[in-house]
Amino acid sequence: MKRAFVWISHITVILLVGLGLEFAPASAQGQPRIYVMEAKGVINPLTARYLERALADAERDGASLLVMRLDTPGGLDTAMREMTQAILAARVPVVVYVAPSGARAASAGLFLALAAHVAAMAPWLSHKSD
Repeated sequence: MKRAFVWISHITVILLVGLGLEFAPASAQGQPRIYVMEAKGVINPLTARYLERALADAERDGASLLVMRLDTPGGLDTAMREMTQAILAARVPVVVYVAPSGARAASAGLFLALAAHVAAMAPWLSHKSD
């Protein structure tokens, strides 16, 4: 049962990311270019600058997708607002992927996930046997 859930969760994430790639232009080599950034810890002005740089790089290089791997307990309202506005204004689709298993998107992280074009979460793996 647990393995089936993990398998279904992984397939769902792959399909959601694939849907984002279907409508995105391919890079010069014919392969989609996916940028990945990691936001771990408290959301603050440095995290907001990091996202803005990652979006600018992805847009400049013609990336098909930006994936933000997120694990946060929350953070500052002002930084969260800057980040959600940047995501909403992005010309590159943004996926917020809450990972690894057991990660969270609490408080400000929830708003980042809601602002994303696609929000996905790593499967929660219980330590109990089924």
